[in-house]
Amino acid sequence: MLCPKCGGTMKIISFLTEHAVVDRVIDHLKLTFVADRPPPPHPSSLREICLYRLGALERGLDLGKMESARS
Repeated sequence: MLCPKCGGTMKIISFLTEHAVVDRVIDHLKLTFVADRPPPPHPSSLREICLYRLGALERGLDLGKMESARS
């Protein structure tokens, strides 16, 4: 991921996963946001998690790097 201003490398340092927290941040910044579609359902079963990981691998994503970034 590259910075649109300077072209430097950017990395994800955090994820906001609680909807209430996201709403508070958006409200605080006085932003408006309307999703084009609802978010995908949370993977509640092992089968769904496995299918997600398989899809990510098929797209060439490195799950090891993604998971270590979350730690």
